[in-house]
Amino acid sequence: MAHAYIPSAGYILNMMGEKRTHVRFDEVTLYLKSTYPDQAKTEYDEKLYMKRGGKLRWVRTSQQGDTVTILRDGTLTELSPDGTRRVESPSHEPLVDFLLPRHSTSESMRHELLQLCQKLNIESGKTFLSRFNSRVAYVIGGKINEKNTSQLWIDKDGLWPVRIVYEGSWQGKRGWIDLQFRDFASPQTQEYMPRVIERYVNGVLVWHAEVKNMDTTSRLAERLFQPSVTSAR
Repeated sequence: MAHAYIPSAGYILNMMGEKRTHVRFDEVTLYLKSTYPDQAKTEYDEKLYMKRGGKLRWVRTSQQGDTVTILRDGTLTELSPDGTRRVESPSHEPLVDFLLPRHSTSESMRHELLQLCQKLNIESGKTFLSRFNSRVAYVIGGKINEKNTSQLWIDKDGLWPVRIVYEGSWQGKRGWIDLQFRDFASPQTQEYMPRVIERYVNGVLVWHAEVKNMDTTSRLAERLFQPSVTSAR
């Protein structure tokens, strides 16, 4: 791959933006079966609601009740079953930012993705090829085999975002976050969403989720993304 032609980051993101314009829905619900390997092997039923505009609602159901995490307008609010509320202001959440960008035209999306790279400290002047999950991927930022550098990986043929590496925090854990999307174009998620999502913190797997079903037809009311709403019903 060392002698292969590698386009610039802007060109790669433009191709990705063009491909993502075929995502015809503005809101999606993913039904997940999840585990948290660093805590226990117990499986959880989860629902992940996403809506254009950087809106996310994540519901994890356990015997104690629902844990609800809401991201809106740059503020993340977590509501525990016992009524405890945790609020923080993350600068970004690649989960929704890359899977359902705010813009729906290729040029606007390219600018949005470039801005996301800047927020994540991804050096857009560096691009190379590598392999991810046995497929070839464009890599923006960092160097080959270089650890602890912010990077965006994009599947070369499918033009899907498949890996985002950045420095930040997740559920109280801080360090290098490695968010990975696998198995696009599965029967469960078609070609626009991944079937498997994994998140690592400092090299340790902390969340593994498999999509059991996807719903793009049900309308998601704005109230679902209000921190005061704990129930989706």
